[in-house]
Amino acid sequence: MTLQEKLDPFLKDMQSCIEKGQYYAALTVALTLPDICASLDKNYFGNPAGERYENWMNQYFIHQNNYDQSLNAKDFYKLRCAYIHAGTDNISKKSNPILSRVRFTYGSNAIHRVGIQYSTENIFVLYLPCFCQEMRNSVIDFIGDSNDNQNITKNYEKITTLLNTDDSFII
Repeated sequence: MTLQEKLDPFLKDMQSCIEKGQYYAALTVALTLPDICASLDKNYFGNPAGERYENWMNQYFIHQNNYDQSLNAKDFYKLRCAYIHAGTDNISKKSNPILSRVRFTYGSNAIHRVGIQYSTENIFVLYLPCFCQEMRNSVIDFIGDSNDNQNITKNYEKITTLLNTDDSFII
């Protein structure tokens, strides 16, 4: 299996979740893809996990998707931790003293990359389908850059593969 074949199920499931209205699941996949990718080359992206995540986001996501003036890699890591571990959208004021939350929207009115002040909170709004597409494009760029990386080639086989019991399979 290639790296593309190992990561395709995540990308396809993220898109499928958006199409079927399973937005929380799509957000979970989108926020964890940088973890999966960065973990394949800890020598390059670093240790611990937060450092790896932020380094990957800086290399493949922030600038490429024009987040330079709004959210940084640390903001996204704080959001990932808050959402994955506690189901919240609060980001630490230490990483960004201006913002307190990142909210995701869906539906026919696409609101993307808009800052809103609500009561005492400064909220940054992202349109989930756009965010997922941006993450998909960043992962595809990562795959393209990783073809000749021996650390990644050695480690991508460790990515979980689900087995369909309706098909014959070898464990």
